[in-house]
Amino acid sequence: MIGRWLLVLLLTLMPSAAKADEHALSVALAGRTFLSASVGRGGALSVMEFVGSRAKRVAISGAKSVISLQQIHGIALMPMTKLLVIKNVPHLFFVDRSSRALTLAVKRGGRWLIERIGKGRQVANQFMVAACGSKLCASFYDIKSNQTYLAEGSSRNWKVTPVPFSWGGLASSISASNNGDLAIVHFHPTDGATYLSLRGKNGSWRFESLPIGERSPSLQPLSAYDASGTLYVALNSGGSGVSPRHSIVYLMRRDTDGSWRAGGAARGLLGSDTSFGLVGGVRPALFFQRLERSGGALRLSNELAELLPNGLWRRTSFPSQETAERMSIQTTKSQIFITALGKHAFTTTLEDRNGLLLPVKEEERTVLR
Repeated sequence: MIGRWLLVLLLTLMPSAAKADEHALSVALAGRTFLSASVGRGGALSVMEFVGSRAKRVAISGAKSVISLQQIHGIALMPMTKLLVIKNVPHLFFVDRSSRALTLAVKRGGRWLIERIGKGRQVANQFMVAACGSKLCASFYDIKSNQTYLAEGSSRNWKVTPVPFSWGGLASSISASNNGDLAIVHFHPTDGATYLSLRGKNGSWRFESLPIGERSPSLQPLSAYDASGTLYVALNSGGSGVSPRHSIVYLMRRDTDGSWRAGGAARGLLGSDTSFGLVGGVRPALFFQRLERSGGALRLSNELAELLPNGLWRRTSFPSQETAERMSIQTTKSQIFITALGKHAFTTTLEDRNGLLLPVKEEERTVLR
């Protein structure tokens, strides 16, 4: 078992805003800087910046996110923020409270500049962002048209187009390969199935069903390309509920020849949220929550499952006293940073040593009040 969880930050906003904070936190790494975005009263956005032992909270002037849960097709969508760091420049995505447009705040020259991407569209709370070569990409669901959209570009220069074959694709993930392929995996609650819209580097699209027979809510699909162009998709069939329920976490692999392989990476009483990353850009790792009975009592754990080079799964359990509303895996060439976000945010750092993830550092940061 990897040592104790370490407290990274405490939510310091008023109790009336606590629920929004639980659901809208996101984290990112920019060199030695650890960033955490949160939503407070009235949807006000702020970012905590941790550099070593120093911490600073910065309010983003004029930025207000949605703060309420959204019920669409019987599924509860929680408010979200997504932090992405490109060339050490933080990019914070959120859904604007007044216009419902997908909105971006970019930090340049010490200031956060705000721009709307999904103008004229009523964007659902659920969306996903990724780096696509020299551009940024986002996938989001437009409530008005019942359509998933692709936004790609850079600051002040965005192209927004509908994703083919994605009508009703309420929740989606987006990823790009090194050779220019773009994958958008979208979940359709009307039939309980998840599909793939794949754009080749020549601009043509193809549509595929994922190779599992599961037909139950699977919020949120996750995907990533490795360096060879192989696409991995992680899917939690546990639905959008907060409490753990019986479900299966699937891992699917689409090889460059178009063939699929699929299997269950975990099953049992699992939380609905899952985070997924590729260690060193090649080896899959999944982070999720498990509820199990131990000595007659129920124990809630956060679990890391890593796929070893020999094809077997290695699992590491992190005891927890609270439900993690959001989970995050971030990887570098040799390290992985895992974070559980609930009423508090806990993190630990592991390093890939001879094919095994081992703890390398324990740090505690204190929030300035």
